[in-house]
Amino acid sequence: MKLKDKIAIVTGGGTGIGRAITSLFAAEGAAVVVAGRREALLDETVTEIESNGGRGISIATDISNSKQVQNLVRTTIDTFGRIDILVNAAGTLISKSVTELSEDEWDQVLDINLKGTFLCCKYAIPEILAAGGGAIVNISSILGLVGTTEGAAYCASKGGVIMLTKAMAHDYSPRIRVNAVCPAHVQTEMLDMLFSSQGASDMEMMHQQWALRYPMKRLGTPEDVAKAVLFLASDDASWITGSSLMVTGGLFA
Repeated sequence: MKLKDKIAIVTGGGTGIGRAITSLFAAEGAAVVVAGRREALLDETVTEIESNGGRGISIATDISNSKQVQNLVRTTIDTFGRIDILVNAAGTLISKSVTELSEDEWDQVLDINLKGTFLCCKYAIPEILAAGGGAIVNISSILGLVGTTEGAAYCASKGGVIMLTKAMAHDYSPRIRVNAVCPAHVQTEMLDMLFSSQGASDMEMMHQQWALRYPMKRLGTPEDVAKAVLFLASDDASWITGSSLMVTGGLFA
């Protein structure tokens, strides 16, 4: 029970990595606030948490909208009285080069991946401080550290998340530890969207082909990332802040 009696907000908590994080946090004793845009998936996640004996609520939130983020934080305080942990897992991907991207597409990716992380931190941090301190874990990507073809907006946004993480680690230490997790290819809906945008139709075959590029000979799972997030959110990482933890199956070893 590494998070016993902690109160955690997880954005993007209805699918993929975010959902795995909410499930693991609840199993480790936290009450989890599951935030995201697709309300039905958020409710499914909370139902699953409660069926396993955990505590959780869902709050539909567009994290790029400051009023909705303020409502997320306010409702969390009204329900549970404090915030101990924030995990910024919500994200989006558009795979295009700079010349192919429209301005609206650029704004969409940056608004969710980077501005959304900023807004959630901006409004949650005062409450985490009021609770005596805690932890923030931002989900970046290996593509925040290295570039890729047709990754202009995504790489820029995830690189921004890493530098925002480092800046906040300076601003709020020692009371709040702020770290980032940088996964490589993880078997999620977003990965399949990426493969589809590249013209792939057989997702299982794509997964198998890409797995061969990894020393571990498999792609990551949402649970692999969730365990890394749990470590950084827990007291096990009490002397770690400002870090970017690569969860990549050895891809860049």
